Amino acid sequence: MITTQQLLNEFEADLNALLDYENLSFKLWADAGERKKAFRQGNDVYTCITGNVRVSASSITANRLIMGVNNLTLTFDVPVDPPKTTAAQTAGDLARIKDGQYWFVQYITGILSGYFQKYQAFEMQDESGVNYGVGLVAGVSVPQDINLDAWLDDHIPVTVYIEANIVQGGIISLNIAVELDGEPLPFQSFTPDRTGVLAPDVYSGSDVSKVITTSSAFAAEVSVPTNTVYDSSAFAVSYLLHGDPNTAHFLKIKWGSAADADSALYLVSFTRATGGMQGVTIASVTFRLAEVQDDMELINVPSGFQVGYFVLASSDVASLSFSVSGACLAYIAGKAYETAAGVQQTVSLSERDIVYDEDSDEYRLYLITSSHVTVTAAGYTFEEVE
Repeated sequence: MITTQQLLNEFEADLNALLDYENLSFKLWADAGERKKAFRQGNDVYTCITGNVRVSASSITANRLIMGVNNLTLTFDVPVDPPKTTAAQTAGDLARIKDGQYWFVQYITGILSGYFQKYQAFEMQDESGVNYGVGLVAGVSVPQDINLDAWLDDHIPVTVYIEANIVQGGIISLNIAVELDGEPLPFQSFTPDRTGVLAPDVYSGSDVSKVITTSSAFAAEVSVPTNTVYDSSAFAVSYLLHGDPNTAHFLKIKWGSAADADSALYLVSFTRATGGMQGVTIASVTFRLAEVQDDMELINVPSGFQVGYFVLASSDVASLSFSVSGACLAYIAGKAYETAAGVQQTVSLSERDIVYDEDSDEYRLYLITSSHVTVTAAGYTFEEVE
């Protein structure tokens, strides 16, 4: 089981890495800690900002966190006056007020806010070597006004409220990597699903229907905040407003942060989009993606993609090897691939993958890439579709 001190050690190391103040550090206590006194070494003074944690009563003990949701309250004892830690500091450096503000309090709360006010996911081991997945969401209570009642020997408390989700061997949602066209998909929620197509049958002498799955279909429900940073938001809004059907995109899912985590790559298109706006909140869009049929007469591609084809001698070609001049995502013969520059990719072919074009009297094998690249294949010509 994960202890609170283990979690605090993680916080302490990360926060200290963010401090840009010489000879100053954070010290966090799991139970009852005391303010750690400054000490001198030569002309330098080493000073700590202390923090104490309180764990909700849902834990088994005060110092151990249970699997599930744990609520923590972490209170930092922040000095109002900037500490003198080196002989080189001037009176201006040590001024309590700058621009009408207690600047050192703002400096520390800025570090705490920058670290805690973002979702985090990582793995930890307990004392027995058991792995746990940890997901954190937190908020910082920033003091607005400083008055004598709030002080304790010229210090002010700054509180962080933390919700820690802990699961033995668990994979936190933030460790599920999702990309659309090679770019991170900044989802608020992401719900992939696969549905089987069932064929029911009732055998003679029985009134019980049994089924067999004849095929399955993959889809995903996604909700993202609309923004100008990621193209996925613009694609979803464009589909919502204009309804261009069957525009193909590459969707990649990697289920976990481990190097050997299971992953898959799909060619998908938007099938539904719903906008969400309320008051001063960030506008969002919720959309559904589903695998698209590789009918080159029906599907479209976004700007920046490349569509082309290999000219084959017949429909009996069993396999083809090709390489590209730059790393990209590729779709050929019903499958999606990640390809690296200069690396040969071999694909198995069936008759359904090869298209006969009556106008040119050619057998064609189509290839979609996520960027414009030079495609080469020994014994075959490649023609780009304008």
